[in-house]
Amino acid sequence: MEVTRCYRYRLYPTAMQEALFVQFAGCRRFVWNWALARKTEIHKATGKGIGFSALCAELVILKKQAETAFLKECHSQVLQQALMDLDKAFGAFFDKRASNTARRVGFPRFKNRKRCPLAFRITQNVTIEGQGVSIPKIGRVKAVIHRQAEGVLKSATIKQEAGGAWYVVFVSHVELPDVPPTCNNPVGIDMGLESFVTLSTGETTEMIFANRIYPPCIC
Repeated sequence: MEVTRCYRYRLYPTAMQEALFVQFAGCRRFVWNWALARKTEIHKATGKGIGFSALCAELVILKKQAETAFLKECHSQVLQQALMDLDKAFGAFFDKRASNTARRVGFPRFKNRKRCPLAFRITQNVTIEGQGVSIPKIGRVKAVIHRQAEGVLKSATIKQEAGGAWYVVFVSHVELPDVPPTCNNPVGIDMGLESFVTLSTGETTEMIFANRIYPPCIC
């Protein structure tokens, strides 16, 4: 059986590394806003949408333009994850609108520089090395590895919390052995008003308190 686990470690970047953190997070926010504007523009013009693959192709062209050449300094996975997150946000919005009983998810919004938390995600090649975390294009960042990560690390999200501290959150897939059930006759338990405890077998139990048995109160 495969389960997903998250491992969160405190990072202590140098001043230069922190500047790169901020730059990568800014590039992610820029690409999100650019892609959201493109989706809105194309839908108004044609009545159709533009998917993840088409936006990735346009992103390649965007990185070659002089005014947006700064995007080439950012890791490509950070930018692709921004497009993927936006695609998922649109999917969640339209799925929730189709269901009258589900909680409605709002239409994706532009990310404000002052209100948007600094964060970015890299899905590959972020590794734990001793008391440090190696991040592509940034280098080895000092970290507090207070417990060993198990399983296969699938992605890493680097983010700054409200107090200013930086953390990395790894998502890991862990394979657990199948454990056979130890109970031959499992029983379901339900707590209610008419009976304190009702078993799936039909047996009921009244409330016991201070060595006295109180019948259930039926109003």
